[in-house]
Parts: sequence; structure tokens; C-alpha cells
Amino acid sequence: MAIDGTKVKGSSFIEEAIGKGAVCVVVQENTSCNASKKVLVISSPDTRYALAMLADEFFGHPSGRLKVVGITGTNGKTTITYLIRSILHEVNFSSGIIGTINYSFKDKSIPAANTTPGPLELQSLLTQMADAGCHYCVMEVSSHALDQKRVEGIDVKAAIFTNLTQDH
Repeated sequence: MAIDGTKVKGSSFIEEAIGKGAVCVVVQENTSCNASKKVLVISSPDTRYALAMLADEFFGHPSGRLKVVGITGTNGKTTITYLIRSILHEVNFSSGIIGTINYSFKDKSIPAANTTPGPLELQSLLTQMADAGCHYCVMEVSSHALDQKRVEGIDVKAAIFTNLTQDH
């Protein structure tokens, strides 16, 4: 997946990826790519969107197996996430959390590297939660996650917008 960052173009690493065994690359439309004779090249108008949709497909659409509640806004996401999880627990619904503090479900707790992880990790977590028997996933959705399309393809059953301040 040749995704451009703020400082480096993802397409700069295509040859290295092929050298390490990649058999397919997804590139932004109108990206020149010498690799077309060596591997399958898929051109997309938006590689971030493509990554999220491919991750959802690869993991078998796990958000369809549980109810996802997404919380976004400048402040209050973590507090609301834990309040909702507490309410769900009181009425005997198993739930997982994806957020700033950690990613947790059942007896598992994973330190959070990002409030909302990238699409591959996110879909993997949703799959693990569904496989563990969770009914709900209560998830903080950061503004970066929305901007970078990390949550595309997720079937969100309920969304909460907390607030918007000058930070955004």
C-alpha cells in the first residue's frame, strides 16, 4: 500500500516492498510505477480509503458481528467511552474498548499506541472482540482517524459527537 505521508511518498518504497516479496501494490491514481511488469498494480483515487476497505474485507467485516459505538469530538471521548462500557456491563452486555488509554476486552488489555489505531490493527481488534463474544465495541474516534479514513468500512451503530473547540 503506497500511502503518502506528510514528508515521504509511499510510492518511494514500492521497489523495496517488491524486493521483500510483495506481489501486489496499491498506488494513488496517476502515480508512475515501474513495478507493473513485476507485480499486480492497483490504482486507487484514495489509497487511505482503499486500505481501510481492504482491511475490512480481509478480516471478514467484523463490525457486522458486534455493535460499534463511535465517540468523537475534541474533549470527553475517554470519559464517555468508559461510562458507556460501565452501563453495558451493568445490563450484562460484554463490550470492548478502543481508545486513548488502551484497547481492552474480556481479560485482555493492550496499551494504546494511538487513540484510534490504523485500519489493519482496528479490524484485527474488532475481529478479536467478536470472536471473544463481545456484544459491543465502544470506540474513541480521533479527528486524525477521521481525516486518515481509518474507520471507513466500519458499521457504526451509534455515534456520539462530544464537542468542537478551537483545537480543531
